[in-house]
Amino acid sequence: MYQVPVDELRATSAAAVGATLKDAAYILEETQHRPLSPREVGEFIGTINTPDFEKIKAMVLDCSSKIRVRKYGRSVVTISPVEVTNRCASNCDFCGWRADNTQMGRVTIDEELADIQTQYLLEKGVQDSEPAFARTAKHRFCGAGSACTFA
Repeated sequence: MYQVPVDELRATSAAAVGATLKDAAYILEETQHRPLSPREVGEFIGTINTPDFEKIKAMVLDCSSKIRVRKYGRSVVTISPVEVTNRCASNCDFCGWRADNTQMGRVTIDEELADIQTQYLLEKGVQDSEPAFARTAKHRFCGAGSACTFA
């Protein structure tokens, strides 16, 4: 079974201040009518360091599922990723980010740079984006059994 590297995740998001459960509920209610702001995205990223992370994650997944179905129905659509890291614990043969590719330099961007990338996409008219993680962080946000974001 895959073990989430919690210490690594906490270290990479230590500067982020997470939303409270009440704040998260309010933000998610508001997102029924508008996209998340870069600041709000940062608040959700910061929840990884809070005791309410699992509850907030479930709220976000439920909200995003409802919005997606309302917006797209059951269609397959493309979404622009904001790639946060190329660190990965998996060894998918097709992927250059695989763990046994020791020639690749590894990097994780900070919250500020993720916000800049998100803002850039918004300015270019891209309304559909998501934070994309390799397996080190992906399972913390998406749950075990999810397919690789980069496939």
